[in-house]
Amino acid sequence: MKGRSKWIALLSAVLLVTPLAVWASDRFEDVPDSNVFHDDISWLADSGVTFGCNPPDNTQFCPSENVTREQMAAFMRRLSEGQVVDAATAVEADHATTADSATESDHAADSDQLGGEPPTAYQTVVSYFDCGFVGGAGTNCSTSSIPATTNTLIGETAIEAPADGVTELTGTIGAQTTATSQLVVWVTTDAACGSFTEALGGKLGVTSSQGAVETVDVSVVDVVPAGSKTYRLCARTFGTAAAKPVFEANLYARWTEAPPSAVTHSEGDVTQHSEGGIDG
Repeated sequence: MKGRSKWIALLSAVLLVTPLAVWASDRFEDVPDSNVFHDDISWLADSGVTFGCNPPDNTQFCPSENVTREQMAAFMRRLSEGQVVDAATAVEADHATTADSATESDHAADSDQLGGEPPTAYQTVVSYFDCGFVGGAGTNCSTSSIPATTNTLIGETAIEAPADGVTELTGTIGAQTTATSQLVVWVTTDAACGSFTEALGGKLGVTSSQGAVETVDVSVVDVVPAGSKTYRLCARTFGTAAAKPVFEANLYARWTEAPPSAVTHSEGDVTQHSEGGIDG
């Protein structure tokens, strides 16, 4: 009797230690291990969602039988009450995965389309100031004359650089000089149009003759950091002050992204002009 009691105790201990899932996984005699859905059906039973199809014994699952609406209602209730699957979490996880995949896909597509470059590499920013004839001999340029003793602000324009890059600038003034004067034009960031020796790039536009109507041009490139910058078109007359007002003027600024190393500088003639730009 003592030996028999020991075997019974040992068997009871094994039953207690062995996970219920092991027993539940083979509880249905019509779901052999060879069934491709064996593990899924075992999970459904272990989770308490299904009990079997032949109560009260419930030794069968009836894997090939159709599920009725009332049976489906029982399955859904057991899923919910047993919190086997958190539907809200599952939906959020699915949405998050979809969103992440879409974002990664969008970024990859954008990167492919841009050749791996940031969007600013293909961006151009332009700003300008201009004045000129508005009809007949009238002009909307505010400067009536360019004194011989004063550096005069003709106009200005601001540009907002979205990234580090370069700004290409072209300034033009059309005016008439006297027989004893010459016009000097430059671009600067100085609000007071200080000395022309501080012109951007050291570039100056100078009239080629005296007592003529000329369009004077000056062009320069400025390496700039991201942010806002204001450029000013300035002029000064050397000799007798201009007898006539400024007929036309413009300052054109064009920003593009480029590292400073990509900008090269070549020394050359700083005087640029064209005679007869305006019929005087």
